[in-house]
Amino acid sequence: MAKRKKNHIPLTAGSLVSLSLAGLCPQCHRGKIFTGYSRVKNRCPSCGYNLQHENSGDGPSAFLLLLIGFPAVFVIALLYLKYDWPFWALFLIFIAMVAGGMFLLLRPLKAMFIALQYYMKSE
Repeated sequence: MAKRKKNHIPLTAGSLVSLSLAGLCPQCHRGKIFTGYSRVKNRCPSCGYNLQHENSGDGPSAFLLLLIGFPAVFVIALLYLKYDWPFWALFLIFIAMVAGGMFLLLRPLKAMFIALQYYMKSE
């Protein structure tokens, strides 16, 4: 089990957002935690914090699917009912909305889940 520093940097809403957007270590707020797009490094390169046990699982993707999927379905239904667009155009718009939203928001949300796990001391 990785040991946490007793004097870690306090978490505020602003620091949580900045940590998430930059993909920084929740302990030192300096080292990048991702290698590639969404794979978490084993250790923070800055402070050496063990990130192996910080697992966000499917939480970010499930949350994003609900967050992005519902508005996308609403927009597609509105376009279909009001403007009678062809099915293939609606399908392309739906895929672009969901895939684009997932691609843009998955990494920051995964970093947010990791930071929240760290600060809530979940084991």
